[in-house]
Amino acid sequence: MQPEQEKSLDERSDAEGRESIWSVDPGTKTVYFILFIIQVAAGVGVVSWDTFHEYDTIWDIWRYTWAGASPLVITSAAVSIAITELGGYLMVLSRGLRERLERTKQQRRAEGRVEGRAEVEAKVEAWNNRRLEAERKGEPFNEPLPIRTKDG
Repeated sequence: MQPEQEKSLDERSDAEGRESIWSVDPGTKTVYFILFIIQVAAGVGVVSWDTFHEYDTIWDIWRYTWAGASPLVITSAAVSIAITELGGYLMVLSRGLRERLERTKQQRRAEGRVEGRAEVEAKVEAWNNRRLEAERKGEPFNEPLPIRTKDG
């Protein structure tokens, strides 16, 4: 029996198709990392701005910047996951609503066709009854058929 071959990183995704310790869906990975980078950059920028004005030495600025920015990394990761997951759920919800709307439209069209046919049949039946009544009385009947034909 041969030992199991080492899998590449792309092949190591778990059953849900997730990657990395942050469990990022491959389909939203790009959006996730863009959001994450923007948030971390903005957070580090704000913390750096504060430390530049508060401390004098480069060592203190560097140390307090990273000390202040460290919690931002975890928060940014969580917020980015929440946003991308919420976006995914909204897409699923939107797709379901669109499908439901389409089914409702098709159902209403079918109901409209049935009602329209019944209405036309009732008009033709009433027209035919008048025509038969006129024929029985021997009167002329030149009322046009109550429906449009292909000829006009």
